[in-house]
Parts: sequence; C-alpha cells; structure tokens
Amino acid sequence: MTQAFGFGWVPSPPDSRDWPVSLLRNMVNLGTAEPVSWEVPNILHQGTTPRCVGYSIATLCSAAQADAPVDPTVTNELGDRIYLRAKELTGDTNMNQGTYVRAGAHAAKDMGLISAYAMTDYGEAEAWCTMHGPVVVGIPWFRPMCYPDANGVIHAMQGEHVGGHAICWAKNDQPAPENNGLPNTWGRDWGQDGWCYMSDADLRASLISQGEALLAVKNIKVPWSDWGNEDRMAAVYVHAAGLMKGYPDGTFKPYQNLTLRQVYTVAKRAGLSAPEGWAAMYSPCTRGHVRDTFPEFTWTQERWGEPLLRRHLAILLYRWKKGSTA
Repeated sequence: MTQAFGFGWVPSPPDSRDWPVSLLRNMVNLGTAEPVSWEVPNILHQGTTPRCVGYSIATLCSAAQADAPVDPTVTNELGDRIYLRAKELTGDTNMNQGTYVRAGAHAAKDMGLISAYAMTDYGEAEAWCTMHGPVVVGIPWFRPMCYPDANGVIHAMQGEHVGGHAICWAKNDQPAPENNGLPNTWGRDWGQDGWCYMSDADLRASLISQGEALLAVKNIKVPWSDWGNEDRMAAVYVHAAGLMKGYPDGTFKPYQNLTLRQVYTVAKRAGLSAPEGWAAMYSPCTRGHVRDTFPEFTWTQERWGEPLLRRHLAILLYRWKKGSTA
C-alpha cells in the first residue's frame, strides 16, 4: 500500500500590493524589525490534511535563537488555526483543499504571529536564509520526494507530480551538495527526524518552475520616540521606505502641520503625481488638498478644511501600500 501524505499548497496569484523584500531588509538593517530567527526545534504533523501552508508557517514561527527550547505554543493546533484563518480571509469554505502561502502569511500577521512579510523568488529567499533565518517555500512535489534516502536527501522534479507542498527552508549550510535543510510537517518519523535535504540546484529548479517563497519579520519597533503605539506600522513603513524622515533628536513631530511643499516632496519620493506648483508653496496643506490630489489614498474621517499633520500623511501612505495583505 502506498503511504498517504498531506500536501495543500496552491500557488498564490500575483498581487501588486506585496511589499518588496528590500523594505523588509531595510526594516531589519535600520533596527525597526527582527527577522524570524534560526533554529527550528518544532516538528509538526499535518497528517493527510491539505494544511501544509498553516503548518509550515507555524514551523517558521517556532524558529528562535540557537539552542532555544521547543516553544510549547507551536503545536499542530497552531497550524490548524493558521490554515483556518487563511481560508476565512480568502472566503474559501472548501476544507478539502489547500490555500496560498500569501493567505497563510496574512493569517499569521492577523493573529499577531508575525508583523510583516514579503513574497519572493529563489535568489532573494536564499540570501535571506543565509543572512537572517528561515523562510517558507511553496513548491511542486513529486512522488519520489515523499521517500528521502538514508541521509534524508530528496531530489526535485522527478517522477509523478502529486501536488503542491509548503515547507520551511531553515538552513543552507549543511555539507554539500545537499546543503539546504527543510523541516517538514509529516512528523519526526519521516526523513531524518522530520527533516529533508535538497541541493541548491533542486531547490532552485523547484522555485523557478512555479514556486514561491515567504519572508517574515516580527517584533516591530517604532523608529521615533514620540510616535506612540497607535498606527505603529505606518511609522515603520515610511521610515523603512525612506518616504518620511524624522529629526536629529530622534523625534518625528507627528502632530506638526505640513506645507504644500513638504507634501510635494514626499509625494515625489512615493512616485505619486503632485502639482508642480506645490514645490514652491510654503502655505499649509489641508486634508482637502490631499483628498482632491491623490485618489490613491483612503480616508476614514473627513474634516477637509483642517491642516494635514505629519502623522496623517504617514498613515495615508501606509494604507495605500499595504492593501489587505502585507
């Protein structure tokens, strides 16, 4: 009898609202976000369910500093919760099918497990895995990959295609040539204590053919001392994207009024179309000015005659870029 395995990764459709990897990298380099760290002590078991996206992202969330103990909160139940929340967010009620890695990432962010994420390809995922820590990959899976050899090695793109599988890519410093370590979600009896190993060539081929990779950061820190906790991601976003700058004393002055010239400067940095005449205008910019000029922005309050504050513009820029995913 052929052993049964659970899969369930569905390739995410393109989404122009995805944050670029460069933004997450800037957040890490500027000290406003922590990448998910290195060690992955938790091995989960999805059984034959199509919940690999939820389970692999739960595995990612278990990663911690070297020699960290097993996180007792990362269990199969967490994998189920991420999967079910992803299905809810996508409006998909079919529990016999899998889901997108992006949907799982959105669910994990919604649940407070990660703070921000980006979808990417092999090259940037490899660099992230080398510099910062694990990623989650969704790749096509073939029958021989279900049965690692005595060393836990699997080879991609061979034999019968049996589905799509999401799996955590946690190490790329193993002995060559199969130097990439991937903790799977089929229990510790599978592979080498739950892990398998792939060569650069095989993993690259899997991702290039139709795969995708997820990078995530956690523990967001507001970059300016006077911003506060409300709308923290807006501050982190404009800081990491280089759209708005603080003052030399480490403050942002969030409640300071903006001039038309200042809004023009920020708009140009963001790639928005602003009236050229604003470049030389030092008069106050109102909320109405911005509403009438930038249809890209989403407002939740009116008061169009009031001055536009620095924090207002940061929040508008963040809402515009984040969409409903990152």
